[in-house]
Amino acid sequence: LKAKIYDKALEDIDKAITLAPNDELYLAEKAMLQVRVNMLDEGMETAQQCMTRFPELGDGYAVYGLAQILKGKKKDGLATLEKAKELGSEMAAPIIEKYGK
Repeated sequence: LKAKIYDKALEDIDKAITLAPNDELYLAEKAMLQVRVNMLDEGMETAQQCMTRFPELGDGYAVYGLAQILKGKKKDGLATLEKAKELGSEMAAPIIEKYGK
């Protein structure tokens, strides 16, 4: 990831998901990477999978909310981020602070 070899990073995360399908953080990490490289639709889809499989994990909601904001749905995104914050996502508050204005 630090070398900006995003395709390889996505492959590695996919392999990790295959090897440890019950590790809730891998799907959230994959979604965040997809959003970071402007694959917003794919990131939202992966975040949705994360929210469905691990509804208690706030990070899936946080990534989904960020993607909503980046796609122009600020109000919906902020609401999703509030849900992420309620579920304990540490990444939600800084995103709300940045885009909540």
